[in-house]
This record gives sequence, C-alpha cells and structure tokens, in this order.
Amino acid sequence: MLHKKAYAAATDDWLIQLGAFHSQALATQTWQKLNAKHAALLDGLTAEYQETGNDKGETLFRLRAGRFATRDEAKMRCDDLQKQGGACFVVKQPLPAPEQPPPADSTKGNAIIWGGADFTSKSFYSYLGSVYALSGQNIYSDSGFLLRTSLGYGQYKYNKIGFPNTEVSGSVRAADLMLGYKHAFDNGGVTLYLGGSIENHNLSANDAGNSVNGTHAGFAANMDAQIRPTDNITLMGMGSYASANQSYWSHFAAGYTFRSSPIGAVTIGPTAGIAGGKNYQQRRLGLSVSDINLGFANAFTYAGYSRDQNDSGSGYAGFGLDHSF
Repeated sequence: MLHKKAYAAATDDWLIQLGAFHSQALATQTWQKLNAKHAALLDGLTAEYQETGNDKGETLFRLRAGRFATRDEAKMRCDDLQKQGGACFVVKQPLPAPEQPPPADSTKGNAIIWGGADFTSKSFYSYLGSVYALSGQNIYSDSGFLLRTSLGYGQYKYNKIGFPNTEVSGSVRAADLMLGYKHAFDNGGVTLYLGGSIENHNLSANDAGNSVNGTHAGFAANMDAQIRPTDNITLMGMGSYASANQSYWSHFAAGYTFRSSPIGAVTIGPTAGIAGGKNYQQRRLGLSVSDINLGFANAFTYAGYSRDQNDSGSGYAGFGLDHSF
C-alpha cells in the first residue's frame, strides 16, 4: 500500500526511484504491480512518493522505495531489479524519515458514501447510497466483492397518455440492495451488481389506474466501467435495470482533467444518457464538471438538455457528493 507519510526530522537517505506519475493512483498501481512481479527484491522496502512539479506546471508523484544507509546498498538493489527487467535509479534526497502511517490512510477507500439531486422543469430526484468492500480492499484500485445500497425520493409531473391537456403529478420512493464484484485493471475497472429493489409511486387521482401506481419489488442489476487511456482522459459508462416497473437508466461520459484550473484539478467533458420505464423515456445530452475536491468530499455537477417520449424538451441540472473512508 502506498502511503502519504507523516514525517519526523529530516535525514539524508539513499532511495531507488521507480518512476514519476501524473496521479497518486497510477503510482499506487505501479507499486502493486512491481510487488507482484518482484516480491523478493522489494520485500521489506517502504514505498513513498514525493509530490513535485515539472517545467510544464504539472504535478508529478515520484515513486521511491528504501531507505538505504549507503549508496552502494541502494545501487546493489537497483542493479538486481534491473537484471529482472525493472526500471530504477538511485537518488539521494533530503527527505524526512517516515514514521508509522496514520491508520486512516491504510483503510481509506474501503467504503464510499454518496448523495445528490437531479432537477428538470417537471421533476426532481434526490438520492443517497453507499458501497462497502467486503474484503477490506480499496474500492478504487483493487478487485473484490462489494455491497451496495441506495435510497431515493422524487416528485414529477407528466401529461396523461391520450389526454395531452391532463397533467398528472406523482412521487416516488425507491431502495435497492445489491451484491457486486469489481474487476480492477491497471487503468480502470468494471463492476457488476445483482440484487433486488423496491419502488413506490403515488400518482394523483386523475391517473390512479396507471400500472406504475403503488408498490412494486423485483430483480435489480447495475453495471459501471471506467478506463483512463491516458493520465488526463477518463471514459466511463454505467447503467441499471429494475424489473419493478421495467425501469432502466444509463449514463456515459468522457472527461479531460485540467490540473491547473483556478479551483485545482477538475475533469470536464460531455455526457449522454437514456432512461425509461413502462410509460416514459428520456434522452439526455450535456456537460459535466467532476473531481472537484472540497476537502470533506469530492463533488460533481452537470447540466444539459433532455427530450422525453412525447418529444417534449427540457433543461436539466444536478450535483453530487461522495466521501470515502
């Protein structure tokens, strides 16, 4: 596990540098791969990173391991690693000696909570959810089984089918519980969840006979995938299906990470999606801003234009927060 250390007084030590990366996540993944491939050579070494800048104004995370009392000791370990196909070189940097990392660092990413809200001219929907790593793995970077749960509440209006001048109002409450598995790879991962969901729709009297009205439960599935083909580009897709009311939802996004914006590193890009059920369908196209670091949570926001099954157009907007433990 790669830790951002708490440090004592500064000392001059010899280390071997294993690479420089544009994100801590890539540095972490590289350290894990090196440990899997060269376990005997790296056994007993502590991984560290030094956050620095380059001449382009970009932040780099330099992955280093050690520490060694002399240059010869560090060079001998580096030479052995190079003989087995590894890449490294010896550095001497006045980095402070590491103390035991804070306990929070070793568990961060084992659980995530999230929440947010979505708005259109005729509806809003709020939601709260969580994901828990059943084996204590890091949800962002490791493979493993996950437990997912969510709650939602919303209100909406629509024109009754066959009666275009009759507006129906309704509210919805929803919950789901699913077991999933994530397969993580070097620059992304794919997760599949299976379980059950329950929905309650309460419609106004002028459409009380609609089959959606009332409480319905059934099978539910959710899938999401994310890949980073380069340090600055993220591609993602997610979708869900619930047999209760035959509802489905999908979301696709592409983003470019700007690392020197006025508010820090943020990812900006286009989004698209399709959602629907027994009696409705909606298509969306918009723009999102994500990876906004608020300190206590990461945030995202989005806005765009949508059209429904009646070809009626509307703007939409929303926001979300997530926090990992």
